[in-house]
Order: sequence, then C-alpha cells, then structure tokens
Amino acid sequence: MPKLSETYSKWKSIGEGLLAIVLGLLLIRFGQVIPRMGYQLLMGYFSLSAVWHLLTRWFQDKKTSGKYLVTLGKLVVAALVFDSIILQDLALYLLVFIIASYQLFTGIISLVTWSLYRKNAIHPRLHHLFDAVWMIGFGSL
Repeated sequence: MPKLSETYSKWKSIGEGLLAIVLGLLLIRFGQVIPRMGYQLLMGYFSLSAVWHLLTRWFQDKKTSGKYLVTLGKLVVAALVFDSIILQDLALYLLVFIIASYQLFTGIISLVTWSLYRKNAIHPRLHHLFDAVWMIGFGSL
C-alpha cells in the first residue's frame, strides 16, 4: 500500500483548496446564478440526450434501441423540469446542505479524535477540541 505522501502531494492539496476558495467566491459573488446555470445545463443535456436517442432510434438494432415510451417520458420530464424555479432553488439548498453535512461530519471526527487522545493521555489535543467545536457550530448554522 503506497504512503499517503506518495498519493497526495502538497501541490494537490493547495490546488484543491484554491479551487474550493474560487467556487466559494463565485457563489458569494453571483449567488444563485451559478447553481441555476448548472441545473439548466444538466436539464438541457437530458433534453438533448432524449432527442438524440429519438432521432437515432431508427438506425439502431431493434434489440438495443430500448423502449419508445421511456425515451418520450424522459423528454417530457426534462422539458417540464427544465425551467422549474422550485428545483432551481433546490440546487442551491442542496449545495448548502452538503457543505453543512461535511462540516458536521468533520467536527464529529475531530471530537472523536479529541476524545480518544484524552482517554489515552496523548498531548497536544486541545486543537482537536477547538476544531470540533468550530466545525460543529459552523455546520449547524
């Protein structure tokens, strides 16, 4: 099994951190435009995929072409959902929920680490308690 230092370099960590900062700044600056645009691009892809499947249906083998009604159903659902304001706002709320869950789990992991360090009398351990309180408080907001 390779060492962690062989598979995860400091440059990869810095790159991922910078990417997270840029995405966070984009969300702060543009608000709901970024998730809404991503959602619309996804629904546009689903629509174009269903249309392409319908158009190429006649050139495929009958066994692999799939069901006609399923493809039409995909197209109808994508068209109905494409401009739904509720689902566009749902993308932003889902993103916030995912970030908050990540913060809560990180805080719980830090709390368990602090508890194990305290039980085994390992020093220093105070920073794990501070991380746990900070992350759980931040994630629950």
